[in-house]
Amino acid sequence: VLKALCSVDGVLAANVGRLGMQGVFEVEALDGPMAQAHVDALRTGTAPSIRILHDAGGHDAGPAARAWKTGQVVSADAYLLDRSVEPWRQLGASLGFRSSGAIPLGDEAGQTFALLNIYSRWPGFFRAHGRVLFLQHVQQTFSLAALRHVQGNVIPPDRRRHFSRLIEANRMTMKYQPIVNLSTGALKKVEALGRLVDDDGSLVPPAAFLPTLGNRDLL
Repeated sequence: VLKALCSVDGVLAANVGRLGMQGVFEVEALDGPMAQAHVDALRTGTAPSIRILHDAGGHDAGPAARAWKTGQVVSADAYLLDRSVEPWRQLGASLGFRSSGAIPLGDEAGQTFALLNIYSRWPGFFRAHGRVLFLQHVQQTFSLAALRHVQGNVIPPDRRRHFSRLIEANRMTMKYQPIVNLSTGALKKVEALGRLVDDDGSLVPPAAFLPTLGNRDLL
């Protein structure tokens, strides 16, 4: 979905994420030519973190926080002038952002569980009536699809890429655990256990890597 959105002329970056520690928005997937630089700046503290809850460290007056709390699509039509994005204005200017849209993804009860952010090189990009309808359509369809893949913990994109790379490098191995009849001591059967061999030779258990994989990697 992010790749498709970033193929639209004028879109520089898109990301989707959920609440992490202390209510700070954490990106789980991203795309676009400026997406990685944007996320890296937020993660390293070059720009303030995006705060959703009032008791977290960061700023909570921006479009992302308003979209999360209201459940409505919120746009910043003039990124260099909008006061609500002032904490991130310098970073946005350096990346070429001139407008942004924050699209909350809601569950069946209408509660926001994730947020999709899109950034454009043009002012007012999200104000046009056709684009407003488009974003509302994305909100409805993407919410239903994303809800099926929500895991308990926030998973950073670099961790997803790391485990996906191990899968592609055929680093999956099988360990076999004997099942023994305790009365007779006889071997009854063996249980096959999937493990990923990490770069340092350690074994990664399924609970760590399975939630990070997409359909292709799972197959």
